[in-house]
This record gives sequence, C-alpha cells and structure tokens, in this order.
Amino acid sequence: MERQKFELTQVRFGHKAGTVVYEWTGHDYGCARDDTMATNKPHRSVSLVNGEHPFFTVPNEHLKAIA
Repeated sequence: MERQKFELTQVRFGHKAGTVVYEWTGHDYGCARDDTMATNKPHRSVSLVNGEHPFFTVPNEHLKAIA
C-alpha cells in the first residue's frame, strides 16, 4: 500500500532537503509524540522506503506533501 509521500524541506538526520519520505504507519513507540511535546511543534514519523524501517521523526513544518 502506498503511503502519503512528502519532500523534506530541511536537512534531517543527514537527509538533504528534497529527499522523498513516506508516512510511517507502524508503531513509533511514542517518538513523534515525545518530539512534539519536547519542541512544542507537531512532528510525524516517516521512513525513506515505503512501509520499511527505519523511521525517524520530522516537524510537520519541514514536510511538503507530494500528490
């Protein structure tokens, strides 16, 4: 199943702006919630390969949705 795609608008964990990432729909062990609470900016978990580990969190403001 194809998950929502995003383009990074900022460097994140060494991944350049413009890198395509996919919405992570698996369990993220509260990582996005923790990062949201720590920074007061909404985060979501994403992965570089559709549906595959590893995942990482990104502030929503650093993601541009791709149709």
